[in-house]
Amino acid sequence: MKQKIYIQTKDEERMVAYHSHPDDSTPAVAGGTVIMMVHDFPGNTSSYDKLFDDLSENLVKRGFHTLSFDFAGCGESEGQEKNFSLEKACVDFRNVLGWSKGQGYENYIYIGAGLGATLSILNYQKYVSGMVMLWPVLDLNGHAELHFKNLADESEDVGFAVRNGHQIGFDFVKELEDIDLSDKIAKITEPVLIMHGAEDEVVPIDHLDVIREHASGRRLEITSFQDGNHGLTQSNHRHALAYHINQFVERYF
Repeated sequence: MKQKIYIQTKDEERMVAYHSHPDDSTPAVAGGTVIMMVHDFPGNTSSYDKLFDDLSENLVKRGFHTLSFDFAGCGESEGQEKNFSLEKACVDFRNVLGWSKGQGYENYIYIGAGLGATLSILNYQKYVSGMVMLWPVLDLNGHAELHFKNLADESEDVGFAVRNGHQIGFDFVKELEDIDLSDKIAKITEPVLIMHGAEDEVVPIDHLDVIREHASGRRLEITSFQDGNHGLTQSNHRHALAYHINQFVERYF
């Protein structure tokens, strides 16, 4: 069963989310656990080539409950893309958590792609049982340098610039330049699975050096695909990705 839901933000904007679970299954039946899927920016709730749609369908068949959503200004949610920021996205994240807790969920598994993994780290709490990070953005300053260099010069008057058809706000880029994830990563003690393509030119695999250096948990699994591109879009990689995620959630949860 897949249900489209609407979650109100403090700015009176509606966020769109999708809640999926086996028919006649309740949070109690699922042990109070939901798998929350967190998309990249720019991005939407389906993620790359409908990755989250496919993962959700696969996981629901195995008895899990899933929840995916569009941040304000992204996908089907209301708001303007140029206003996206990590700070505002964290507020959106908490709104979705609040909705899900109201449904009876108490335990969470995060699956975050790109900056969705960044936001998963920023929203890590004691009720998170495990995390899956797909091509995670961990060196935020390096990401800003690679993709948004000199954006401030372009956005001085209007507050945003256009990159590949997307409106990127200067406040968002300033956050990337200022935030260091090291301390947050060091506090993660639950199981973590990471998958990344070695040929990824959008989020270079060097980002994984950050988590290798600062991770304190003993259950860190990293799978890299030597010919993998950004989003691991090749069919053999998608099959492997789904297999590893299935094994991960079934092993620990």
